[in-house]
Amino acid sequence: MKGCWRTLVERAKSGSDSAIEELIVRYKDVVIHATSGIYPPPHLSRRDLTQEIWIRVVLKLHQFKHLQSPTDAAFRQWLRTTARRVSLAIVRIKNVSCDANIDAGCLPGDPESPSSRLKRIEMQQIVADALLELDDPIHFDVIWMRHVDCMTLNEVAAKCSLSVHQVRHVLKVEGAKLKRRLDGLL
Repeated sequence: MKGCWRTLVERAKSGSDSAIEELIVRYKDVVIHATSGIYPPPHLSRRDLTQEIWIRVVLKLHQFKHLQSPTDAAFRQWLRTTARRVSLAIVRIKNVSCDANIDAGCLPGDPESPSSRLKRIEMQQIVADALLELDDPIHFDVIWMRHVDCMTLNEVAAKCSLSVHQVRHVLKVEGAKLKRRLDGLL
């Protein structure tokens, strides 16, 4: 394969399609290995999951700051971490969407109309998509654990290796960004 890994990453950062394709070919095993224990829900194929991971990786390439490393080990580690976090986030969100679609069936005595159920499901998907656009995967985890998994601040802090103050800060700052991003959509 042609080109130094640093040059390849720099070209991919600048938007070179050929560099992005070469990155995918060169590092596909890293992504496959990073996601080997993650099983997508039945309605999401492994290929779709991998494709979504690469889209997110390309969008987040600007966050990789270790181009001075003598080998690509730092890039491989960053890629593994990013791929794992993105895939877990996608699987969590798709599972919520899948559960919401199951809930959308007609239940006897269900006061919610089919149209209001559909609207609720669409809003859940809009919020899920906005969460995936957060710059830092740890911010996604903090918001998800606090508001979806209903964990306490102390539980979130322990799980994410953050202080309670840091968790509060992430919730405040990222919550405000999400609110602005979703304003008018919901």
